[in-house]
Amino acid sequence: MIKKVIIVICASILLAGAVNQIRLSFDQQQSYNQQMDGQRLQIESKRRELMQDLEQVQAKGDLSDHDRWLIDHLSKSIEGLDKILATVDAGQQRVERHYLKNWTGIAGVLLALASFALVCARNPDDKLSAQDRTLIQQPLGSVSGVDLDRSTYRADPAPVSGGANFVTGRIRQHSPTELRIRGGKIIKAFATAFLVGPIGYFVLDAVYLINDILNRGWDAEFSMIYQSVFMMASFGLGAVLILSSGGKNVTIDGEHKVFCFREDDTQIPFHDIASIQLNSLLVTGKRTFHNHQIQLNLKDGRSQSLLSHAGKDQMTADLILLARFTGLPVAVPA
Repeated sequence: MIKKVIIVICASILLAGAVNQIRLSFDQQQSYNQQMDGQRLQIESKRRELMQDLEQVQAKGDLSDHDRWLIDHLSKSIEGLDKILATVDAGQQRVERHYLKNWTGIAGVLLALASFALVCARNPDDKLSAQDRTLIQQPLGSVSGVDLDRSTYRADPAPVSGGANFVTGRIRQHSPTELRIRGGKIIKAFATAFLVGPIGYFVLDAVYLINDILNRGWDAEFSMIYQSVFMMASFGLGAVLILSSGGKNVTIDGEHKVFCFREDDTQIPFHDIASIQLNSLLVTGKRTFHNHQIQLNLKDGRSQSLLSHAGKDQMTADLILLARFTGLPVAVPA
């Protein structure tokens, strides 16, 4: 309950901050547009005066040298004002694009984080089913379908890369003959928040570029779309790295009795595994916290980490599911 209240409070703060930022940004744009519109009206008024003078001179039947000079001078002045008007239009369009990109980025990230907060409040990664809660309260040896093995226990845990102080993934039943490790919602939400803003920027710049190409052909300005593509690629790489931190991409194939590690395209048959084991690890660094790990104890003496994160109860429930599905014993200290 406390976690849900904290999530709601944080989501409310994010919403209020985003709305306030968009409002301030909108006010700034309106102020700029009013200033530019005032300049435009002055320039258009001056242009009309020059056009009237030009028409009056051109209406004369017999033009003197002074009249011809005046016509040339007025024509050049009008052309200069036309260029100034084009510059004002281009400036307004750039400012409009800038504010639209800001609003898109804020709204996109807010939507991603708000959706994540609602999902986590209703169905968090660390939520256990009633059956899981019942199973983890029992000693492992008394759980039906789980066999214990004291002879294959390894005192040294399998090496892991980094650690996380939240649930980064769970072992889930994908089909009657297959289990898969699925990344947690927190990891997916972070990756989504990384991508929503840059994708929104790219879409806006693409729309402006298409409009520019239709008006100017291939003389259109491509610099902004290049920046959006570069930003999207950079944040996309960040999203991939975030997703990769959510645990290994592993499929446990019950039909062929093999563990399939997709990252390095390796397979470990069930018959090469002596047991599975649950470890408790202490992760140290800027912060110190406990991690829990499921490892595979291979018959050749090696150990392979399957999953590690901070959720002890979730890891225990997944260990029971894995033991029942594979028929492999669980190694425990003698």
